[in-house]
Amino acid sequence: MVQGWNNLRDNNDSKSLMGAVRWRTADMQTWIDYEFILGDEQNDSFSDVQAPTSRLVSADGQFKQQHSLNGWHRFDAHWSMGAEVVYGRQDGDGKATTVDIINGSGFDGAHWWGANAVLTYQQRPDLCWSVRAEHFADPDGFILLPASTARGNFNAVTAGLRYDLNKYISLRPEVRYDVFDGNADDHPFGAGRDRTQLTGLVEALVYF
Repeated sequence: MVQGWNNLRDNNDSKSLMGAVRWRTADMQTWIDYEFILGDEQNDSFSDVQAPTSRLVSADGQFKQQHSLNGWHRFDAHWSMGAEVVYGRQDGDGKATTVDIINGSGFDGAHWWGANAVLTYQQRPDLCWSVRAEHFADPDGFILLPASTARGNFNAVTAGLRYDLNKYISLRPEVRYDVFDGNADDHPFGAGRDRTQLTGLVEALVYF
């Protein structure tokens, strides 16, 4: 039982339930996880709106749920692959008193889903290469607030590597290309100008 999604203090009088079921082979070369969170996630009052975690205001419960199924398998000493599918839904009763702070009153529900997969090649103990493909559908432009309210499909391909400098520090550079396919008026990239973007980053991971 938790207070809600990404918060420390509940924004309504209902708790949320989260949990997981995990399975591993004896040699730990294959695993599958199912994870979920569900519960009423509306703000009870305009006097206490926890946005962007919850963008609904209603005196009545508005049920929200998200489910994730993911797995990973090592094929041999060099190759491994992971994949995930996710589905979520925010219910809405459509009443005039059920207000979406972005689109107004009468909210009657939204849903989203996605899938991604990553293929990794371990060249040597301190160096591996990966390529990842992602698809995320948010037809109602609901769940990605505040990053975006664009209505449609987000697709991405990422390529990168991980290099361990030593047992304490790893470097992880990557290049990513995103394409948005959806509502013609929505441009989620480039500060509202673009429907595609190319980005690069370098992460430094420090272990202690």
